[in-house]
Amino acid sequence: MGFTNLPMGIHRTCSQPGLIALTFDDGITPNSKHILEILEREQVKASFFIVGEMLLERNRLPILKQIHEQGHFIGNHTWTHLNLTQLPEQRLEEEVLATQNGIDLETGSKQKRYLRPPFGVIDQRVYDKLASLGYVIVLWNMDLKDWNTHRSKQHILTYYQKLMAKADPTKESFILILHERNATLTLLPDIIRIAREKNFRFVTVDRCAID
Repeated sequence: MGFTNLPMGIHRTCSQPGLIALTFDDGITPNSKHILEILEREQVKASFFIVGEMLLERNRLPILKQIHEQGHFIGNHTWTHLNLTQLPEQRLEEEVLATQNGIDLETGSKQKRYLRPPFGVIDQRVYDKLASLGYVIVLWNMDLKDWNTHRSKQHILTYYQKLMAKADPTKESFILILHERNATLTLLPDIIRIAREKNFRFVTVDRCAID
């Protein structure tokens, strides 16, 4: 996705070269636990942007706690994954705060608040409201389009390899958006390996913004 006319102050890259932040959108899903197993094995910390209504299923709550306990970052992806620019202010606030309350209640965490707007869609009105609520807004600058079910595992991997072949860790950093699809789960070890071979260091989005 190309971004145009974004408000100032939105994070799309890390503040220093050589960093890469793995971010997973739209959880919690049945694949979350398997992703955590891979990340633990690879000793990589990632960031999960949670859709609040997923927390209504009680069997997902232990996974949310596990994400937190393993040192990953949990961000806000709103309650029902709607286009925030189309919502009145009160509904926008409800979408954000209901999700945050669920995250805070289950993890006991008071991490700095980060939010990724659904679809990456944001305008000045929404940005100003989110900023007034204390949120840092995170988008991305690398997208494997793994949300597209028509893209095969090989297609996703080949595309990623081409992007990373051109990547320069002395000059660039990346916030990589991923989704919890089966294809992504299968490719995650290769995604990590290829980034390491290029000498990129993995960080969570809060570290990405300040390192």
